[in-house]
Amino acid sequence: MTAARRTFLSLLLLALAAALCLAGIVGHDLWTPDEPRVCCIAKTMWQTRDWAVPRLAGDIFLEKPPLYLWLCGACGHLFGPLFGHVGAARLSCSLCALGTLAAAAWMAWLLRGRRRDALWAVLVLATMPQFLLEMHWMRTDVLLAFCVAASTAFLVLAYRRGRPWALLPAGLAAAGAFLAKGPIGWILILPAALPLALQAFLSGRGRPARGRWLSAHLLAALLALGLSGLWVLAIYRHPDPAAWKAWFWDNQIGRTTGAATALGHHSPWAVHYYLVLLPVVLGPWFPHLCFAVARDLATLRAAPLRDRWRDLLQRPSFFLAAWGFGGLLLLTIPSTKRGIYLLPLYPAYALLAAAAIPPATHRFHRIWTAVWETLAALLAAAILLLPAAARLLPADFAIPPAAVPLVHWTAWHTFTLLLALLWVALRRALRDATPAHRLFLASAFLWLTVFAVPFQAADASKSMRASALRIAAALPADTSRTATYHLDETARAALEYYAGVVLRPLDVPHDAHNAPIKELAAPIVARILAGQDPSCTAIVAQARRDRDKIWPPEAESASATFSGSRRIYLLSTTPTAPAPPPAPGAPGTP
Repeated sequence: MTAARRTFLSLLLLALAAALCLAGIVGHDLWTPDEPRVCCIAKTMWQTRDWAVPRLAGDIFLEKPPLYLWLCGACGHLFGPLFGHVGAARLSCSLCALGTLAAAAWMAWLLRGRRRDALWAVLVLATMPQFLLEMHWMRTDVLLAFCVAASTAFLVLAYRRGRPWALLPAGLAAAGAFLAKGPIGWILILPAALPLALQAFLSGRGRPARGRWLSAHLLAALLALGLSGLWVLAIYRHPDPAAWKAWFWDNQIGRTTGAATALGHHSPWAVHYYLVLLPVVLGPWFPHLCFAVARDLATLRAAPLRDRWRDLLQRPSFFLAAWGFGGLLLLTIPSTKRGIYLLPLYPAYALLAAAAIPPATHRFHRIWTAVWETLAALLAAAILLLPAAARLLPADFAIPPAAVPLVHWTAWHTFTLLLALLWVALRRALRDATPAHRLFLASAFLWLTVFAVPFQAADASKSMRASALRIAAALPADTSRTATYHLDETARAALEYYAGVVLRPLDVPHDAHNAPIKELAAPIVARILAGQDPSCTAIVAQARRDRDKIWPPEAESASATFSGSRRIYLLSTTPTAPAPPPAPGAPGTP
């Protein structure tokens, strides 16, 4: 392959990587479980200019610091006229994805000094399945991933290239990681910083100018602590003590120790939780990660015994493994676990896998690439053939609403067909490309296909717009006497964002004996529905389908599915039965 052709191929692949980060952010509504509340809070913060304390439906909602909410609200406000508020707000995810790719590429170049490594760091990370899915979802973790990657890249510049001034932007990015999600941002930077500092110490890079290094470390620490501490101090001194309790005790201490079981995702002692996710996280690049680890172990074993440990500690792969697997170990300790928590560690896995991509043809890579290309082709064929196959169904067959975008030919199917033809044309034009290039092309077109028709089917299942508008239309004109019962933050956010409805929660007495809220609220709900409470005449309640109701069926005025098995019900007072006529001869009768 000539140099000009190689340059053209590299630019084409980078353009596809950028397209993957931008595709699929518009054209669909907010998806459960996190997007409704994140987008709603971000929009409210931008409207009220209350930058310190996030609020949902008028109440303090302090699960996370507000940095990503500022970014999300700014994107929605600035680009809303072009893409709609939802698509513009989701543009914040794409910006974080592109920034993370840039940080990974720069890190790869700093570690090995070759453009090829920087290119493959981008291509591997951009087609890792979980990276793409998580970077299309409005959650604070996307900004956390960028801040951790940026801070780590500056640490590489400082410790491996001997640039102490780079510690200052590393501290600034660390402050961003804290303001994105709290102390976990610093915790995920720690397993990257320690091996880099150890490598700098063993190589003696910091000894000639110890004073400058010490000053740079102190200034970086002050920068990170100072910027983070300003927000923490604002929350600590907030007039409402619930703000500090919600952020520090419930979401930091409670999630770590497992005491806050009501917040969900409680998986204590699940040491295998994240390990089994790695094949899903890396997708087509998981064999490359295994090869990279096995190759380093083999070369280390061949070295003389006295040089093994020093050689190991100086390798870039040691830093990447310590960062990726050390961070995984740290995430295993807390009781709360979610797959998205691994997102800031994905650049480490991508750089490890990219280092195992051979420049020449390898038999295993040819076989694995052929398998992956076949899977991508089968998925595209299934999407294109489903509308024709649906015509063979009986006329009385009821197609689920979520499957309608799959079985009716739309413009998205035409887009998928054009993608398939473009993939075939590129596949034929780039016959001299390596199996790794073809593997990336197959993965890129596979994900572009997923962002088309399957995303429309997911939107039909996960969108909450229609349900929120249905409930809002059934509400009384005067909502001052309508309360909510057991309504979670996702439903409250959907009602506020789509319908502008903010309702007060039902006033349940203090739980002195740890009784379930259902038992405490049952008599209150019954009294309201019987028309015996003049201050409240309707309730918006949440339950799981038709199970565990505490109200009579005749009180139900409207209902709508919100997510999964949960439904939202509008309950109103039952009509009062007319009083029986007085008996003849009773006092007061003629």
